[in-house]
Amino acid sequence: MLHTLRGFELITYQDKLYYVFRKVNKNSIKDGHINDIKEFWRCDIVLKKRNNEDDMLLFLVEIPDAIIIEDREKTETI
Repeated sequence: MLHTLRGFELITYQDKLYYVFRKVNKNSIKDGHINDIKEFWRCDIVLKKRNNEDDMLLFLVEIPDAIIIEDREKTETI
């Protein structure tokens, strides 16, 4: 799930909260170098996002100690 907060794109993935550090077209990176770039940028995880025909790589940094709460309006029944 992708959210935007004050210019940051936030993603909830596997019950953890991350912010998008960089978005890169997959074709811009040579095969086998994704982990090198991830370590260089000190990112925690890389996700692949498919847009039409292009694949984007999202380099994410975890926001530690984040507590994810559900929106009450979405979870309450009327």
